[in-house]
Amino acid sequence: TTATTEVNEEAQPSSKTSCSPEHCECIQRLTKNLHFHQQLQGVSNYGAVMEYLRDQQNVNDNQLLRVLDDWNHVLFVHLGDKLTMSESQQQFELIYAQLMRFKTLKACELEKCVAFKRNRRNREKDHLADLPSFDVDVLDAIHCHLLHSFDTGRRSKQDDEFDDDVKGNDSDDDYCGNLRKDRVLQRILSRTRMAWQRGASICAADSVQDVVQQQQQQQPSKFVSAINMDDGNIDQKQAEVTTKREYSFGCLSRYDIDLKKAKYKNLKEEVLKNNTCPIESSLFDKQLENANKFHQTELAKRKHITVGHLMTVILYCAFGTLAYEFSKTFRKIRLDETVDEVKQRNREFRHLTCLLTEAVNDYGDAIGSKANKVGRYYHGISTEMVFPSFKVIFNCPTSLTTAMNVAANFATENGIVLELQKDSPDLRYFNCTWLSCFSNEDERLVLFSPSMKLHNIRCTRMALTDYS
Repeated sequence: TTATTEVNEEAQPSSKTSCSPEHCECIQRLTKNLHFHQQLQGVSNYGAVMEYLRDQQNVNDNQLLRVLDDWNHVLFVHLGDKLTMSESQQQFELIYAQLMRFKTLKACELEKCVAFKRNRRNREKDHLADLPSFDVDVLDAIHCHLLHSFDTGRRSKQDDEFDDDVKGNDSDDDYCGNLRKDRVLQRILSRTRMAWQRGASICAADSVQDVVQQQQQQQPSKFVSAINMDDGNIDQKQAEVTTKREYSFGCLSRYDIDLKKAKYKNLKEEVLKNNTCPIESSLFDKQLENANKFHQTELAKRKHITVGHLMTVILYCAFGTLAYEFSKTFRKIRLDETVDEVKQRNREFRHLTCLLTEAVNDYGDAIGSKANKVGRYYHGISTEMVFPSFKVIFNCPTSLTTAMNVAANFATENGIVLELQKDSPDLRYFNCTWLSCFSNEDERLVLFSPSMKLHNIRCTRMALTDYS
């Protein structure tokens, strides 16, 4: 355990206190790449991007690695967990201000942004012949993170941010602070929905609104645990009980996962042949190519993480339906279902379970590290539930986010948003931002980890109600 901790403390990109957004060479190089990327909006020849990356500054194919390493520097040094949320927000606004100096970047409108629609596509329906190249996907993700996080409600201006760095959170005096946060949450949800309505009014067929609605309907969000009353043929009486029952994050433990009892020989066969949501072989191979490219980055080398572990995180982040169905195999889908029956269902994804567990707990970061300054983590649930304890134990893959905006925007109108705090210093999480196509969701993955403290529960139904 000691050796693992030492490795992961060295795994983050080096941070220099003197590295400000105004003088950061990584940000300057990324800005130039984004400027060129903007010129290619709507151009079908994605290969031009690769040619540019090869020719820029007379370098070779390693330029793509430079882009990835520069982006990892921004994610972990300027926007990472070593900063408080207010410090991270300040850094983001400084970076955003720098980008807005370019007229081409400033003029990018969400409703007409081809990169945004490409980025938010349903990747489980991709066709190999139509796929953008890896470098275009990377630049699309960076573009959406830095240019459209405000437009999409993934971030709000600093004046609207929750003050999570204030001390004394557990006293009765916190009432006024919670009331203020509820009002901010209401504004966040209202502004986000207005943004989508604005997009729909400008674009008709195949609009940004259509793309986002399709994604939300067909790819359940990892940031919201969906409670589906139809699962396992639950009748109306059982459904009534279910809505009142205590909620838990899975019923399995790490000791229940025996790789010898896996249904399939390896991860590829498991992902291609499982009986719930198999994906095409060409898409698996494409993601494996991407994993190999990520494996060459400085961050991956410092973590000493394997391609297989990178692959599982990429699959979990990119394929929403796969992640949803996979997570269901850790939970009871009937009130009378036994733990042995749950373990039997989990055999469909036993390789994915083992690799993802190792990625989180062997290659992840310790939440109790002194360097970690994040005060709150958030997760949504699709319906109002009762919780038996103020300690939350994650016995299923659970995506947390450091941004209240993300969990609130993805939660349903009758759902709740959990506000979680550090509890056990042994809890580990995997920061998915550098591997995810949706890095502005600030995803942190936990699985078979010690407990977190349930600090607050916010009902989106109440937040969406305007009592003014």
